[in-house]
Amino acid sequence: MRRPGLPSIAVVLAVASALAGAESARPQQGQLTIYAAASLTEAFRALDPSRQYTFAGSNALETQIRQGAPADIFASAAPANTQSLFRA
Repeated sequence: MRRPGLPSIAVVLAVASALAGAESARPQQGQLTIYAAASLTEAFRALDPSRQYTFAGSNALETQIRQGAPADIFASAAPANTQSLFRA
């Protein structure tokens, strides 16, 4: 089995920080909508198993967000997907 590298660890730490900050900044807004690459399923479930996540391929998630799906957090397995949404 492949061991997680530094980029994977950095993503998990960044998401953990975002979850902690977003939760305290938006208590009246309700649940966060979190879209994450299927390859990150295990990491996200370990991070906070009580949350609701949408896991799928990064391309599919990018398409859903581009078509108007609400996403508070998008954790892509490929930087190109995130960059594409950022530029849009």
